Amino acid sequence: MSGYVLGAAVEFDLEEIWEYIAADNIDAADGWIGKLIDAFEALGQTPRMGHRREDLTRYPVLFWPVGTYLLIYRDERPPIEIVAVTQGSRDIPAFSAVEFATDIEQENAQVVVRVTSRTRQYLNGRVNEKGSFLFLAT
Repeated sequence: MSGYVLGAAVEFDLEEIWEYIAADNIDAADGWIGKLIDAFEALGQTPRMGHRREDLTRYPVLFWPVGTYLLIYRDERPPIEIVAVTQGSRDIPAFSAVEFATDIEQENAQVVVRVTSRTRQYLNGRVNEKGSFLFLAT
């Protein structure tokens, strides 16, 4: 079984990205969020598409570029966990040390996040009745 879950901070990352782009163009913001979610789904189907960057972080994560953004995820067991979405131009070693070190180090942690109404529209109703989501591909 493959698929993905979003780490605790990813919804916030998506909201920040949407708000930043929407300040200039709402349609473009919607489009970028759609591209990112499409990439989550692709990674869930083929988790090894990403690459490790031991020169950037000591954490067991993989990286996948989407335009100017960088998806950071764990593939230790299905489903993969998207742990961050950030600008590729950021200082990734500093970012990873602060942003997801605690989450990565928690043993057997799997986070299913609550979804805001704005994010829910991008997920095309794939949210359960409690407002949580876990994407699994059949």
